Amino acid sequence: MELEIGKYCEMVDCNQLDFCPFMCYCCKKYFCLEHYKYKSHNCVNAPESKIIQVDIKDEKKVQVKCDVCNRKIIDALITPYICNKCNMTVCMKHRVPEYHDCKWLKIIAQMNRRRIGKN
Repeated sequence: MELEIGKYCEMVDCNQLDFCPFMCYCCKKYFCLEHYKYKSHNCVNAPESKIIQVDIKDEKKVQVKCDVCNRKIIDALITPYICNKCNMTVCMKHRVPEYHDCKWLKIIAQMNRRRIGKN
């Protein structure tokens, strides 16, 4: 009996079983530590402005900032949180749509107002 724990890296040449895989927020695929960055798995859905090149030796030079509070995201070595609804780069404090003024919430609210108005 095999345990089904973890996921296989979805990079074509890799397929490594990873017990703590990274999910790319742009393409919704799972990757190992070696392929989780947008550039390393050639993510076709990553917006050009959000592709972050990080050299571990030069981590002090990383200038990824939260679009809400403008604070430097400390976890820049890990893929920063990018909202899949409005494409904002935010820190973990603002990852919930209600906390970063997500455009998606405004659209849902308008739809609900219209629906209530028709009843």
